[in-house]
Amino acid sequence: MISIDLVYTWFNSSDPDQVVTRAKFAQLADRHEHIYSTGEARFANNGELTLSIDNACRFLPFVRNIYVVCGGLPPSWLTENPRVSVIDVDEIIPSQISPTYQSDLIEAYVYRIPGLSERYLYSNDDMFFAETHAPGDFFTDDGKLSVAVCERYVGLGPIDEIFRAREINAARALRRKLDLKPPVSVGGSDLRSFARRLRGRFQAHRASIPFLNTTTHVTQPFLRSGWDGFHALFAPEIDELTADKFRTVRGYPVNTMYHHYMRSIDLAEFAYDPSHVYFDRRQPAEQREDFLKKIVNSDESVRRFCLNDAPGCSDDGWEDYIATLLGSLKSPDVDAAS
Repeated sequence: MISIDLVYTWFNSSDPDQVVTRAKFAQLADRHEHIYSTGEARFANNGELTLSIDNACRFLPFVRNIYVVCGGLPPSWLTENPRVSVIDVDEIIPSQISPTYQSDLIEAYVYRIPGLSERYLYSNDDMFFAETHAPGDFFTDDGKLSVAVCERYVGLGPIDEIFRAREINAARALRRKLDLKPPVSVGGSDLRSFARRLRGRFQAHRASIPFLNTTTHVTQPFLRSGWDGFHALFAPEIDELTADKFRTVRGYPVNTMYHHYMRSIDLAEFAYDPSHVYFDRRQPAEQREDFLKKIVNSDESVRRFCLNDAPGCSDDGWEDYIATLLGSLKSPDVDAAS
């Protein structure tokens, strides 16, 4: 069986030294972007990492190694986990950019983890699975990436400004340097879905945005060898990222760019799957309840999902909600992974 590893990136918000250093650089950052880049919500720990790792161990039985690229001193509960190898972020990023609090920059150097498998998965601590997955859910038979895309297109739809700006920056950089393939069809085949796609194409044209698929914010596949070509082609964009310690409207979503790059050189396939769900903490209580019912009832409309935290939220029971939802998942079917 071909080896496949799983990688997380994570900041330890309970490490005092890490918090003090980050706060020092945050004072110099653009205050307009504070809530989405330097704010505590970006680094808050709701106990997701240990839950996500446990969830991955249940539903990704084929994974060989689990790596956590950690900013700050790793807590004992992480280092004592026999399935996990902790990598200090400074071991993989260039010394001249340390410290950095841009996940995009760090993700661009994950491939430098010693011993990392050629095929690997990358996940955030708020990404989970509702049923057992197999390697074929992430990689095609001929070794290409199977990348999940969502209904929203780059720079369009309901998305906060800093993320919209970064997506548009990426789309324009991709168009300058690559022969981009047309976007894959997303949503249904009904008249309403067709009208939505047509409207999206018109909106993108009017805003001078390349009409591109947006990758879904769930666990996604990568090829380690693909990063050399990516860095060679997008060296100026990587250099631009190093100018800021935090995310800004000048930045780029590197993983999204990587997947479009890999598709352009025929090493990735894009596919829309409505069972890959992005769930935002800011959605109302009735939607939380509906999503929980889907999980409890083993609804096949949810296979891979993200429980995204959000800035500006009060203590609304989010941590308890995550624990309840994950505790309601059905037992994994080990035969599905064979």
